[in-house]
Amino acid sequence: VGVGKIDNTRSFASVLTTENTDFNKIKQRMIVNVAGNSEPTIMIVKKNKHVLQAVNSFIANQDVSKIPVLLIDDEADNASVNTADVEKGEDPKAINNEIRTIVNGCERISYLAYTATPMANFFIDQENFGKGNGEMEDLFPSDFLIGLEAPINYCGGEWFFVNDSKSEEPLEIIDDIENHLPSKHKSDFEVRSLPESLIDAIGYFIVVSTIKDIRRERGELDNKSEQRFDVCMVNVTVNSKIQNDFRDTIQYELDRIYEAIRANGALQNSNDITLKKLEKIFDESVNEDTSEPLAWEIILSKLTKMKEIVVVSTNSITTDGNLDWSEDAPQKQIVVGGFMLSRGLTLPGLTVSYYARNSVAFDTMMQMGRWFGYRDGYKDLIKLWATPKAINNFSIVTRALLELNESITLMMRSGNLGPKDFGIKV
Repeated sequence: VGVGKIDNTRSFASVLTTENTDFNKIKQRMIVNVAGNSEPTIMIVKKNKHVLQAVNSFIANQDVSKIPVLLIDDEADNASVNTADVEKGEDPKAINNEIRTIVNGCERISYLAYTATPMANFFIDQENFGKGNGEMEDLFPSDFLIGLEAPINYCGGEWFFVNDSKSEEPLEIIDDIENHLPSKHKSDFEVRSLPESLIDAIGYFIVVSTIKDIRRERGELDNKSEQRFDVCMVNVTVNSKIQNDFRDTIQYELDRIYEAIRANGALQNSNDITLKKLEKIFDESVNEDTSEPLAWEIILSKLTKMKEIVVVSTNSITTDGNLDWSEDAPQKQIVVGGFMLSRGLTLPGLTVSYYARNSVAFDTMMQMGRWFGYRDGYKDLIKLWATPKAINNFSIVTRALLELNESITLMMRSGNLGPKDFGIKV
């Protein structure tokens, strides 16, 4: 896997974890003299209390004065930051405590933290040495900060929420969901109908999927990469049972649309209400915004031949929760979810997003922005449906992140000021 494919006749590193086994108490008792190895020793571990305790026990049996250590903390805003009340004398939280033990227990260590949402990391108390806990220094990024600039073809918060270009308007308003799913709902809530805005989003997704198929035929999109997928994301609740209800109701709506396409799609002048609505979506929401106008007759002809869309939910109670992006996977999918759509998940070919959550925490919101990404070849087709409150909150946090990056840039230009001296503002 990965670098292991380079040359299997040579030992590049001693790897103490595998795809299937994390570091554990059994492995911590292994007699491995890390300092005596000519190759590096690698562990890839979860941020789990017991796993990190095993790592610390293993390190305690090594000659730490001779071992240079690189500790990479991915998603460093998640669990690594101490949320205990220091002023009240509370002990550091478990994950934070174990990471600090590693950092403070190794004599030659570089701690490198990565995250797309770093606000919490900047609020770590620089003077907090964990009173009553061995006086261990906390994880404030004291030596350097680097803000990675987004490439020009990246569709991020600035493109969606601070976009003054009238030629690119990716936002649509959700103002009708309360009657179908109240923002405060119980776990036994029954989904009886879909908001008209979600029905519009589904119709839009169907239409633009045909346009992407036309572009694939012309070689403008790659049929072998992630561009072969067309995906619509629906994120409206954290409740798994309600997500599955939405999945089933969306499937019912899709079946109704496909029935109309099969019955009347070959008729160019059909008065079928469903097809007329798709044509209206095409005329008002697609043809005006796309870079290349097409005739409805071409779209309708493609609709009759298009691969059918598969609706899946991804959550803790669903058997189809493991999303499939293999070579044999369905090319067109509507993915319904909540927590599993909130961190570290990429939906290839994501074209339409329907987001009706009302999170206000900066990091939580930005992690939920699964619609951020690279959309080469179909950027003009991207749409995000969201509530006015969510759009306003995302606009605020996007501007805050832009100011934060400007602050980091100013610090770097100063030449002689590090993070401890500069005072990063959020």
